[in-house]
Amino acid sequence: MPWLAGAFLPAWRVPLWVFALALDLVGPRLGWHTPMLGRARQRELHLAGEHYAERYQQIMIIALGELVLVAGLTYADTSLHLPATAAFLLVFATAVLIGLLYVTPAGLRLGTAIEHADPSRLGVITAYLHLVMIAGLVVTAVGAELSIAHPTQAGDTTAVVVIVGGPMLFLAGRILFSLAIHRRLSWSRVAALFVLASASVVLRLPLVAVSATAVSVLLVVVVLDRAGIMSYRRTRSSD
Repeated sequence: MPWLAGAFLPAWRVPLWVFALALDLVGPRLGWHTPMLGRARQRELHLAGEHYAERYQQIMIIALGELVLVAGLTYADTSLHLPATAAFLLVFATAVLIGLLYVTPAGLRLGTAIEHADPSRLGVITAYLHLVMIAGLVVTAVGAELSIAHPTQAGDTTAVVVIVGGPMLFLAGRILFSLAIHRRLSWSRVAALFVLASASVVLRLPLVAVSATAVSVLLVVVVLDRAGIMSYRRTRSSD
């Protein structure tokens, strides 16, 4: 109802939609309390793991598409010179690497993990963690716009924090995502988080170089992840 009311009441739209968003976020924890019906009990919440996983993957695809779209529109407004082209390619590489980091390996096992755990608990937890990762992609899109529009400009603190902060926020959500699914901590991602945090403090390079630093860190994490998966598969096959 607040979503619909906000659509028809422009003067009250922002507070009504903020209220609606708050209800969406706290609703699972409150059992979706409904007047005259009460709260839903956990045993009443039948969540299909594969359905949940597919919905999350679709949301991630939309967010990644938004990142690429913002990069493309910003690049089209430039003179297509070399620094802007390099910044655009770096943003595209960022989108590819974030996509790989999402699906490997926890994203591919999310449906099974939800089915074998308490669906009502894990489904709610992973929903909040996806919110963190999507927020990281939104911040990354803002940083992409800055780096493409002003690639050779020396980064001030705000611009550097935005460009580096997007991947950091995604990695933070992704680390917690792995903990929720596998009960395992990825030390390469934790180390990458600290490296990016340090870079946001010390880097005062042109924005395209800051973007290249973030891409390099994500690339190292992807390579280490792939090496770990291959090693795990070889161990399983030898056993």
